[in-house]
Amino acid sequence: MGKDTFPKWLAEEISSAKMKKLETLDLTGYVLDINKKDNKADVQFYEQLPDGRQIATLTISEKKILKDLEQEHNKSIDVPKFSFKIIVNKASLSDKAKEYLNENYSITLDNLYSFELESFASLK
Repeated sequence: MGKDTFPKWLAEEISSAKMKKLETLDLTGYVLDINKKDNKADVQFYEQLPDGRQIATLTISEKKILKDLEQEHNKSIDVPKFSFKIIVNKASLSDKAKEYLNENYSITLDNLYSFELESFASLK
């Protein structure tokens, strides 16, 4: 197997990781992009997320929240700022997966995270 081939076992482990709710956070930031087809929004936060990032893709399960966010986002010429309540989900990787990613890709990755938008409010 060549260096460019991502191992099937690792792809399966990552895609089947069981996410568990870690915490709910209140963060501020602004919307970069909204993908209505996939019910997702890319958000730039002013604060850091648990994995150190400040940009994340949020899953939006409620259609009304997605519609309201899009309306608020498109309302003004200025970039509207929001307060977001997000659910942070986390899954751990196996030691084998962590070791493989570190040795073959120089990536230190202990956990996988996903983020869901629970609610938002416009900051005036």
